[in-house]
Amino acid sequence: MIKRILHSDMMRESVIYQDILQKGLAQGLEQGLEQGIEQGIEQKAQEIAIKMINKGINLEIIVDVTGLPVEAQCKSCVACRRRHRSC
Repeated sequence: MIKRILHSDMMRESVIYQDILQKGLAQGLEQGLEQGIEQGIEQKAQEIAIKMINKGINLEIIVDVTGLPVEAQCKSCVACRRRHRSC
């Protein structure tokens, strides 16, 4: 019953309904964009960490520079597993 009301032509033409719909869409888009940016930043930090590990840089320095936890770096790099037995 409520779906019929919300999807009726009268509701679709309502200024209040359109305002709520636009705000919801804008908020969803903003949240999606923020999540995408955060994921991209973390992925880039992981890529940098892998390169640093492969160059033989100390794990403590990598953790300090990238801000990533040790576990994230150890899971993502085979070379790390060979060098750091605690991983």
